[in-house]
Amino acid sequence: MKKNDPAKPSVEKVNLKKYSPETARYAAYALTGEAYAFLRPAGAGSLSVELRPKPGAAPAGLAARFRAALREEALRETLFEENKGLREFMLLKALSAPEPAPAPSAALTPEQEKELDALIAQVEREIKEESAPGKDPLGITRRWEDKHGVKTRSKKK
Repeated sequence: MKKNDPAKPSVEKVNLKKYSPETARYAAYALTGEAYAFLRPAGAGSLSVELRPKPGAAPAGLAARFRAALREEALRETLFEENKGLREFMLLKALSAPEPAPAPSAALTPEQEKELDALIAQVEREIKEESAPGKDPLGITRRWEDKHGVKTRSKKK
């Protein structure tokens, strides 16, 4: 292949003491939109990542983008491991059923019963007072005949 050939692969070696194989795989996967990625063992403690640009993709800086993606994935992996306990705790809290709250009692306390009886008695007294026969200041309950008298029909002659 020529040196300026756009399909020339970029080969990066990944130190497995510094990065895990999964980290290298995820970093290579992040670039699969613009390059084909091939991962192979490259001796003891290293991994070879071959990135071949896809047709129409810019091959310039592919190796630099892979190294940046590799550092980002290593950071994600570190955060993932550091937060494992927190994630497990949150998942356990989310899936564990809370203890049911005690059902509220439908019965009234003796004090509430006395208050309710007093209110009922007060309402009954007010109803009796308002409906007493002598209490009709506007004369609404009077009959027509009582109010205007009885009319007699006059006979036509």
